[in-house]
This record gives sequence, C-alpha cells and structure tokens, in this order.
Amino acid sequence: ILGSVLITLCVLLHRGEMPFAVVARGLEFAVAFAAFLAVLQFVRATVEFLPGATASRGLFAGMDLLRRRVAILVSCHLLSVVLSIGAFAIIRPLLPPEEDPEERRRQATNALRGVCTGIYWSPFTVGIGFIFFSFPQLPAWQVFSTGMVVAIAIIGASALAQGGRRSPARSEEHTS
Repeated sequence: ILGSVLITLCVLLHRGEMPFAVVARGLEFAVAFAAFLAVLQFVRATVEFLPGATASRGLFAGMDLLRRRVAILVSCHLLSVVLSIGAFAIIRPLLPPEEDPEERRRQATNALRGVCTGIYWSPFTVGIGFIFFSFPQLPAWQVFSTGMVVAIAIIGASALAQGGRRSPARSEEHTS
C-alpha cells in the first residue's frame, strides 16, 4: 500500500499536476511538528525527575484501578484546557508502571478522553475561536459554560460506565 502511494505521488509530481512547492510546505510543517515532539519529550523528562513526582506516583499507586483511571481522565482534562496534548507529557511520568497491557490501554483511553473533552470549553482551541468568529453575538460565559457542562457530562458518563464494568477475574469469582 505504501509503495503504491509513493508511486502515485511520484507520478503526480513528475507530470506537474502537483507542484513541488506544496511538498516543500508540507515538509516544512513536518519539521516544525517534529520540533514540537522534542519539546514534549523534554517536558516529560523534566516532570519525571521533579522532586514531587515520586509522591505523585505513590498517590496514583495507592488508588484502585477504577479510581486511577478516573484520576487520569480528570487530570488530563484539566491540563488539556491549557496545554492540549502536553497533558500526556505531564501525566504519564506521574503514573506507576503498569504491567497489564489491557490496563495500560484503558489508562491511555482515559487520558485521550480527558484531553479530547478539553476542547469543549478551552479558550485556547481553534473550535472556540471559530464559535466566537461565527457567532460574535454569543456571550463568552454561555459558550464556556455550555462547553463545560458537555465536558462534565462526558467525563461523568465515562466514570459511571467504567464503574459498572467488572474485571474478568471478578466475573469468574461470582460465577463459580
């Protein structure tokens, strides 16, 4: 599949149907994005070695799995309002190591859900800017409060849905 995509791009570039300037701009954007990823790694490394990181890991480790997932969800949500995907770089080093791949997946899903719900009311997102541009007559308090209510509803529904799930080990205990 990758080979066919590359061949198609080469043919389009060769025929002149796709100007080289477009490719150059795309590569320039990719370089800027790559620099941003390095900054995220720097933030993560900095947080990992902060004096309070050990205490935070201890707090997360002291929680049961459900509470830890909800704490990840809420923490990522609150940080994403200002930092967007920088929330991942801050929260991950504060979590204790997790051996179970299924639990790591659930924690990652909660982190993503937390970051994604921040866009509903964060003043730093393109979506909110678009709302204010398209509907300048809307008062800011209505936009932010509506977005916050939607985000809280999603986070609450997620916490309730996860609280109702039973782990496979628990299910087996009750059926035997």
